[in-house]
Amino acid sequence: MSRFKKVVGLIALLGMFSTIQAKPIRVLILKIVYSGGYLHSSIKNGTPQFEAMLKNPAGLTGAQSLVNSTLGTGDSIVVPEDGFIIDTVGNATQVTSTSASVTKFMSLLDSADVLVMSNTLGFGGIITSANDRAKFLEFAATKGIVAWHSANDNHSSSSTAPTWAAYDSLCGALFKDHATANALMLQDTLPFNTTDSNFAVLNKGLLSSYRFNEELYSLTKNPRTNPGFHVLYTLDEKVYTPSTRMGDHPYSYYNESLSGRGGRYWYTSEGHTDSLFQKNYSYRRQFYNAVLWAARYQPAATAIRAGQSAMVNTGAFKTSIAGSALMVTAMQEGAHTVEIRGLDGKIVASERGNGMQVHTFNLRPNSVYSVTTTGLKGRQSKLVTLQ
Repeated sequence: MSRFKKVVGLIALLGMFSTIQAKPIRVLILKIVYSGGYLHSSIKNGTPQFEAMLKNPAGLTGAQSLVNSTLGTGDSIVVPEDGFIIDTVGNATQVTSTSASVTKFMSLLDSADVLVMSNTLGFGGIITSANDRAKFLEFAATKGIVAWHSANDNHSSSSTAPTWAAYDSLCGALFKDHATANALMLQDTLPFNTTDSNFAVLNKGLLSSYRFNEELYSLTKNPRTNPGFHVLYTLDEKVYTPSTRMGDHPYSYYNESLSGRGGRYWYTSEGHTDSLFQKNYSYRRQFYNAVLWAARYQPAATAIRAGQSAMVNTGAFKTSIAGSALMVTAMQEGAHTVEIRGLDGKIVASERGNGMQVHTFNLRPNSVYSVTTTGLKGRQSKLVTLQ
């Protein structure tokens, strides 16, 4: 029993077998750019449509017809049981690393589940101190980031921001140049995508192709060549003339293996034009999908009770209950963390470990907790009820 560790916590009393989401998804939206950088009008005139979408997901459909994706996943819109909490920083605001908006951003980062980077051009100049950069990278390693358009522009003539190699690596590829044209977006067709659950979730309800007018980025490299990066949509270069031809021209992509600790990153080069947010269903819908994915949202599962056990992350962790003792068994090699949260999202107990190990938490009976585990196979949460 020497490997058992005990931590005492306290949360509110709830009934047994609750089928509820542990907490709202907390989304932090950045609307700031580095001082002197180009201010996209879509930050002020388009991003509010994104916020309205989170407040009313049913409004995603509008008057548009619903079309199943090529994977047959349909167009039903999943709405989290407890919705979203939205925090914003700036409103098309130019900043330096010492600006009040940056201080606010860093103070809100701890409580965020998903960071939305809305045209945050010159990010290497927004975050400059070693402590702030370490905090951001820890967030990226364990939480979710949804980024668009100039979020990957740190070194062009429109940005004089300091370089930040770790952030550049996070982006997978950087802005190189652009052309403005009527584009054709094509869902990626690699065989890998037919069995990739992330591809199905991120493209749920989207068309296999769609057209739009936009400022079209070419990138410094093909993100597909980076380990862990997977492409969702590409641009058809046959229907317009790029500033730089890429041949294989990825336009939206993701990475869920940033650290092996649960971090997720999603990016699209779209986002220059206000009307994309205001009028284009496919454009708005991909962001909604990306936020749920980045938050690792799953519909709430029925909580388990004493005498039962449940796999929190198949093959990685098992959670079981005996009386008021909650036991989380790590069933894999490598470093891991276990967090016990109340329904307000606050951590009431946590443990770190390495390798196969049992963690025991003595908690209050007749209460519901969220157990969040992070290990080599990612980050997962499960509701449990103590008898």
